[in-house]
Amino acid sequence: MYEESGGRAAPVLADRYRLISLLGRGGTARVLRAWDQRLDREVAVKIFQPHADPVGRLRFEDEAKLLAGFDHPGLVKVFDSGVAAGEPFLVLELVNGPQLGHRIDEGPMSVDEVRAIGIGIAKALAYVHSKNVVHRDIKPGNILLDADGVPHLADFGLAKLLARSGITASDRLVGTAAYLSPEQVLGTEVGPPADIYGLGLILLECVTGEIEYPGLDAETVLARLGRRPNIPDDIPKPLAEALDRMTRTEPAERPTAAECVDLLRAEAPAAVPEPRRRIASKAAAIVGAGLTAGAIALFVSAPTTDTNTPVRIQPDNGAVISGESSVPQQQPVNQQREQPRPSDKRDTVAKTPGPTSTPPVVEETVVEEEEPVDPTNPSKTKKTKTNTKTKTKTPAQTS
Repeated sequence: MYEESGGRAAPVLADRYRLISLLGRGGTARVLRAWDQRLDREVAVKIFQPHADPVGRLRFEDEAKLLAGFDHPGLVKVFDSGVAAGEPFLVLELVNGPQLGHRIDEGPMSVDEVRAIGIGIAKALAYVHSKNVVHRDIKPGNILLDADGVPHLADFGLAKLLARSGITASDRLVGTAAYLSPEQVLGTEVGPPADIYGLGLILLECVTGEIEYPGLDAETVLARLGRRPNIPDDIPKPLAEALDRMTRTEPAERPTAAECVDLLRAEAPAAVPEPRRRIASKAAAIVGAGLTAGAIALFVSAPTTDTNTPVRIQPDNGAVISGESSVPQQQPVNQQREQPRPSDKRDTVAKTPGPTSTPPVVEETVVEEEEPVDPTNPSKTKKTKTNTKTKTKTPAQTS
């Protein structure tokens, strides 16, 4: 039931549109949810306020004519118009979703969301500008999000045809103070770049969750003349560059709406994730170098064979060559030397002179040392399988 009916049955506008609930109210009109009884669908009905000034009524009529000539998915469609009880009205497409301003109130938006909204509105503005129309009141409250998050540009009550002079009083600023362009503040010529500036401030607000130029009207209006918008350093570079260009002080330095679409579509270079891969490779190299260094350290610190120790040689295959002290003596726990790991191998070359009456027999054997199976029981040793290479030079034996 329409809440302004005072409990009575919901009124029917123009014998067709049953008014259901209030969606919003502005300075010159109110917008209501309604039911089209002829086509059985929900619509939005915008009704002109009877107490609005004559200029406001002219704007309302202009909006009806402008929207009736538009056909773009990013714009709210006009279904019908008329006058009921002396009040002009518009029947519009109902966008079931919040205003962008309500979404911003929930907190900063993701980069993908910001880019999607920017591209959608920039496309709509490119279409509008191609019709020689400037919106002049780009703000979060005039951007509606449908159930899928797709943005729709609404409220052309302040829109202006570039081919004709404005109907705004010369001493009045047109638009919403927080999103006015510098040229609107200065009262100079206003064209499509003014809409681009407003869109840039909106997207910046989507990123930060805060109005860039807050305060009272006079304060926020003058602030943009004293400083450029502060664009965060932690957003992707392509988006930062787009926002920077869209909010340039000079209108001629701002991109067109079509160029904004391309700027907002630009993504960070594919090489951005590359540092992670390089870091991983460096980490693997460091770990590998550490393991290699550890192996070398163990090799160097391992005990070596004393060349002065008598050696017994068993030259048969698989022989083990060792010194008499090859079996380590048990040491106290706190002084016991760490046993080499099975992978810690050393090569030992033993050369033993034969009897003095015959030429020496030289045998070179590459072996692996014995390893104690149990450090606490040196008598039990484990013979490691070895590959023995023996080089022997032996003269003819004498009987």
